[in-house]
Formats: sequence, structure tokens, C-alpha cells
Amino acid sequence: QIFTCNILQREAGSEAPFLEFIQRVCSEKRLPDGSCAPIKPGCGGFGIRNFLALFLSMEVSKAMADVEAAVVAGDSDAEARARGRVELFTSQLEESNPILTAIA
Repeated sequence: QIFTCNILQREAGSEAPFLEFIQRVCSEKRLPDGSCAPIKPGCGGFGIRNFLALFLSMEVSKAMADVEAAVVAGDSDAEARARGRVELFTSQLEESNPILTAIA
């Protein structure tokens, strides 16, 4: 599994996409005649729970940054909204993948 640095980033600190490369070895199994064995459904798939956990963890991070910015600005309304987003996304993250949430 390899991650690239941010690509297409217009200015430092702004959000930017990155690429992830994942190599799966399940297709390397051979049949007795030497041909490749059929790949089983789901073999090496990323999994919807992993994708959901990744998305939610990014949203939690953004919401936490918004809390900090609101505190610095003294904007209690924005702080309350951001804290609500942190709680919402964290609860969804805990439900979707409690083990990863505990590690984070």
C-alpha cells in the first residue's frame, strides 16, 4: 500500500487529493495446469466499512479544526455548530468501525 503526496494542491495547507495504490496478491493463485485461478468475489476489495471510516475520520478532523478556528475567533455559535459536527461524525465512526475509532 503506497500513498502519494498531495497532488494538484494550489497552496500550502489547502485540501488536495492524493493517490493510493494497493497491490492484491489473491490473483496469483494457480490451477494445476498453470493457469490463473479465478478470483473470488470480494478478494482484495477495499470494503465499504474502510471507505466509510476513512471519510468520517477526515470529516472529524475538519470539524475539529473548525472548532479551534471558532474558539480563536471567539465565535460561540460557529464553535457550537462545529462541536455538533464532531459529535455527529464521531458517533457515526464509532458505529461503523469501533475498533478503528478506539485506535484513533
